[in-house]
Amino acid sequence: MLPEIDTTAFVGRKEKLIAIQRYAKFPRMLYRTNLWTHTHRMSWLVEAVGPAVQHVYPTFNIERARTMAFVHDDIEMIIGDIMFGAKLNMSKEDMDTLHATELAAVKTLAKQFPKIIHGYSYQEVMERYETLAHDDIEAQVVKYIDKFDALGESAHELFAGNDVFLHGYSEVTLPPIESLMTFFTPVSTTYPLLQKLVGRHPLFDPISLPDTAALVKNGTPHTNTTLTQPTSYPPYTLWRDTILTYGGTFAEDMLLKQQEV
Repeated sequence: MLPEIDTTAFVGRKEKLIAIQRYAKFPRMLYRTNLWTHTHRMSWLVEAVGPAVQHVYPTFNIERARTMAFVHDDIEMIIGDIMFGAKLNMSKEDMDTLHATELAAVKTLAKQFPKIIHGYSYQEVMERYETLAHDDIEAQVVKYIDKFDALGESAHELFAGNDVFLHGYSEVTLPPIESLMTFFTPVSTTYPLLQKLVGRHPLFDPISLPDTAALVKNGTPHTNTTLTQPTSYPPYTLWRDTILTYGGTFAEDMLLKQQEV
């Protein structure tokens, strides 16, 4: 396993990321996550797929991709968490405005924190993620993994029997997993470099919508035993097993420690 990315010089960053909850619009999330845990999971997923990506794209830089995954949501310390489901309801004008706001936030953060993180330009890796350059394989893989992690944490709630995740809330009109299907269905056309990765690693296999109501109906709180058992939804099983493999006790705590009732 690769060592954790050192961010000790980024004073106050960890605390701010922990304070930003995922799915904040949703009134109940049994295993509530935050940006600190989300970015760790993403770095583990990048590490897991890295060798497979390098077989197709030999120049794929695992450390740069891990770094990008680790800081990709830092702008939310300034603009807040805007869920993917909410973005689906935005007009092109609103999305253009949001994009400009995100890039401005990158510049603000670049002035507040050290210029270098893990050997890479803090500003550059954030900007490349936000602009999603057509030739940047690291950015495209990290963007995909961002959504894959969201799929995993949403399914984790469904398997625990949380019916809140069967619905949309506020400006998020679709349930989380249904929102994410709009990303995964056309992913090969939106992110062309990912087309060659299909079949190279299970994480890049086609993803379909599970029977979410059935998952909730049969769901139970997660235990040490259930975390070792196969499930009826392969993408979730892959997500869970991967982060447990690479995240150890930290990941186990994320998946088992119930934050809400």
